[in-house]
Amino acid sequence: MGAASRFSRRRFGGPTRTVEVDVTVGTTVTTVATEHPDRVQLTVQNRSANAGALATSRAVTTDDGLYMAATDGGWVFTVEDDGDLVGYAWYGINTTGAGTWHIIEVIALPEAERQE
Repeated sequence: MGAASRFSRRRFGGPTRTVEVDVTVGTTVTTVATEHPDRVQLTVQNRSANAGALATSRAVTTDDGLYMAATDGGWVFTVEDDGDLVGYAWYGINTTGAGTWHIIEVIALPEAERQE
């Protein structure tokens, strides 16, 4: 086990796993991350040529929510800084046209799944 792994285990109380996916977000509301109460970090990056918005509400529009700049705009949420918010479901929408958003989740493993 390396130093980063030991630090992560101390920080989050045990091992974690990473889930990394690309989501196509268009001009209608799209789920970019489902609710996950064991998520300890969430990174959302807009890789598309279109700006967008990100929110915990399915009612997100391009006029509200957190602004997602085109071509690499993004947000990082951590349990230390953002509390339970990191585990909520997140929704996105683009201003014009579909594009790819890159999502990285860090999930704290429940005790039943730990192999220490």
